[in-house]
Amino acid sequence: MRKGFGLLVIALMALLAIGLVTPGPAGATVGLQGTDTKHAGVTAAYVEPGPFAVGVTTLDLGDRKVEVWYPANPKATAGKEPESYFIRDRLPPAIAALLPADINPPKATPAFRDIAGSKRGPFPLVTFSHGAAGYREQSTFLTTHLASWGFVVASPEFLEFGLTGALGQRPAAPRDEVEVLQSTVKVVREASASTPGVLSGLVRKGKIGAIGHSAGARASIEFAAADPSVATYVALAGDVGGFGGASPEAPDIPSMYIAGREDGIADLAGIEAYYRTVPTPKRLVVITGAGHLNAFSDICTIGEAGGGIVAIAQQAGFPVPSLVARLGTDGCFAPALPSADVQPVTKHYTTAQLRFALGLDKAPVGLAPRSANQFGAVDVAYSTSTGRG
Repeated sequence: MRKGFGLLVIALMALLAIGLVTPGPAGATVGLQGTDTKHAGVTAAYVEPGPFAVGVTTLDLGDRKVEVWYPANPKATAGKEPESYFIRDRLPPAIAALLPADINPPKATPAFRDIAGSKRGPFPLVTFSHGAAGYREQSTFLTTHLASWGFVVASPEFLEFGLTGALGQRPAAPRDEVEVLQSTVKVVREASASTPGVLSGLVRKGKIGAIGHSAGARASIEFAAADPSVATYVALAGDVGGFGGASPEAPDIPSMYIAGREDGIADLAGIEAYYRTVPTPKRLVVITGAGHLNAFSDICTIGEAGGGIVAIAQQAGFPVPSLVARLGTDGCFAPALPSADVQPVTKHYTTAQLRFALGLDKAPVGLAPRSANQFGAVDVAYSTSTGRG
């Protein structure tokens, strides 16, 4: 078994070498206005889940899967069990086989598999792009939250730079990230146009939003620049400062950037420098106590100790090198704050940005400068440059 764990750490090191992270210095719409709610001392419009239950289904792009979360009637959850996923299922079989059989912690989500969608739509479509060495369900805390507030959220698997690809199982025919996102939009719209089906009639025609984390933020910016259907994008801990290559050219549409002050991977100074070049209207949110993962993904909440695949390897008794541990768990442990403290900031601002930009809120809700003071003990720096609107 020690030899097996040796192979595991080689795989983890290979994951780092190829770019897990690079250390760096219109139809009808549903109009649901946000209202102030309280959450552990927090007052913000979109911290709590919205009025919809959340359904989840899986679509097929031929060579990869797309996970889709969507608004549903709360009555449709009666007698149903909410969905959980297992990060071990996202590992290449040869790597998963190296771990003891009893190490397979579930990640519970508030979504229900293939339940009937809400009849209160159609709803705007939003794409989510996971980070390097990520996987399509990596940020269910956010994707399910958005669905509860009236969005259909589609997250494709990026086999080229995702978890399986990073661990050596790359596609025989790689695809461009923008093309994958455009294909995702197409297959979701086709499912919405089909009868019967859980997505039938759920997706609004017209403009869409794009969200991405880390390398997925870069992909989302490039997608927004290439596709005129994208009305806004949100970059989470974005690989935008040049350490992953030349900085992408930001499109001239409304945008939001959310970053962690304690991020040891996506350098905050680089994000701020890039942000200064971005066209208005734009917004920047900086969360003190947020690293690369805790405010933007599920990783830090998986397993008893948190930390996802790296922590799983440590739990199995393998002495993971300190560099691997830092890069694979950045933000999961003190002095960073717990995910439960910082994820509400990401949920609120992402929801508020998308709802305003895509027309669900006729006026901005929770996007005024004073909104930064609504998160209790979590310090948030928030700046806007609205320009023309």
